[in-house]
Amino acid sequence: MSPPHSLRSRASAISALALICMALAPVPAAATDPQPPTPQEQQIFQQKLARLKSHSNLYPANGGIASVLNSLDHMVTIPLICGTGDPVTRVEVRVNTTLKKWDAALVKARLGSEGKVGAYLWNYEVTVVDGVKIITCDNWIMLDPAVSGPQEGNPPIGPIADETLLYHELLHGQLLLDSVMTSAAWKQNVCACNAPDLASSDPDHAVIAGLEEAFMTALAGGTSAVRMVRPPAQPADGDGKFSIDLGAIEKENLTVTPYYPDGSNVDPADVTVELPENGHVIVKGKLTDKTKRGYILVHVDPPTLYVVAGIEQAIVILPTSVAPGLDGWRLGLLAALILASALVVVRRRERRG
Repeated sequence: MSPPHSLRSRASAISALALICMALAPVPAAATDPQPPTPQEQQIFQQKLARLKSHSNLYPANGGIASVLNSLDHMVTIPLICGTGDPVTRVEVRVNTTLKKWDAALVKARLGSEGKVGAYLWNYEVTVVDGVKIITCDNWIMLDPAVSGPQEGNPPIGPIADETLLYHELLHGQLLLDSVMTSAAWKQNVCACNAPDLASSDPDHAVIAGLEEAFMTALAGGTSAVRMVRPPAQPADGDGKFSIDLGAIEKENLTVTPYYPDGSNVDPADVTVELPENGHVIVKGKLTDKTKRGYILVHVDPPTLYVVAGIEQAIVILPTSVAPGLDGWRLGLLAALILASALVVVRRRERRG
């Protein structure tokens, strides 16, 4: 028995609109697939992945990563039912995450900046079959073994830093997956023939910075010989320069290590450590882009004791009495640690008297 004319007409209309939808949904140019990970990369990844999974009780509120972790094991499929007036009846988002060999040139080309030591890269293709729009995402995670390897062999700070890096990169996958599963606006956008919106993967770390810091603080809090320090807030000047007093540390010889995480927005070439005669540790530096937030993390290591502290301009805070401008900016400070990139060994000046 043939379907009623009205149903045939609707089916034809949907089919025609689906073809238009497919034509209008731009698909990124095919990316060169990176090489499989080396045995070293695979081993390091599996070690810290196992630790990260075992620390799920330390994930902050709204900072769970279950879906992206599942995508490492199998394809995660998320169905979205579209409205009656949409070009397609539903959208199916399929997400898979694969560890790939570290490729600094590819990461720079995709993310547009140098100095990164980890990346989570979204790649998608769009097809329309029988009125169903299928968005297939074969995503890559890559971590620089030149950083991860030494970190893993440098306890207790190194493994904490390395595990936090993995958490950071996986959040780039989880946050977008959260939007796919819960955002009505995201669904409406893809049902209306538009390309997937990748903005909620948080490339600028507006959300990730806080989640990362909370996880790292909890992780370090359960580790012996690690003490987290939260200095009071300090202002940044109009040029984005800052000077942070980490407080007094009563040790004669210190090893001070600044850390510059992915997205930190701090110029490594413009960071200095000063040890005045009052026993304090002062870190000075400059934001790479003074219009954006940034942070730096500092590890101060006297013998048998780790003191980890950081500075962050987590949010641009403009007092209501101050018009938008540089004078209203402030740097917030938070405790954190992650990726070593410089080592400065210093000896405190001999005090007078």
